[in-house]
Amino acid sequence: MGVSPSAFYHWLSNRASSEKDVALDIKATEIFNYHGKILGYRRLTNELRKEGFDVGYYKIWRLISRLGLQARYPKRFKVTTDSKHNFNIADNLLARKFDVQ
Repeated sequence: MGVSPSAFYHWLSNRASSEKDVALDIKATEIFNYHGKILGYRRLTNELRKEGFDVGYYKIWRLISRLGLQARYPKRFKVTTDSKHNFNIADNLLARKFDVQ
C-alpha cells in the first residue's frame, strides 16, 4: 500500500483521538446546555472531569471557542431603594382608610 508502519500507527492513534474529541464535543455541549448555558471553561472542565474525561482548562477553553459556546451570566441584583436616608418621611394621609363613600 506504500505506507510505512510508523505512518500507519500514527494515523491509527490520531483516529482514536479524533473519536475521543468528538465524544468530548458532544458531552461538553450536553452539559453546557443542561446547566442553562451559564458555565464558563473552569466549571465546564470540572463537570467533564466528574464525567470521567481527562481534560485541562486550556483544552476546554479552546473547545468552547471552537464550538462557539458563549456563557450567559445572570445580571447582578442592583439595589434601587435607599431605606437608610435622612430625609423626611411623608405623612400617611390615608391612614389605611380605603373605604369609598
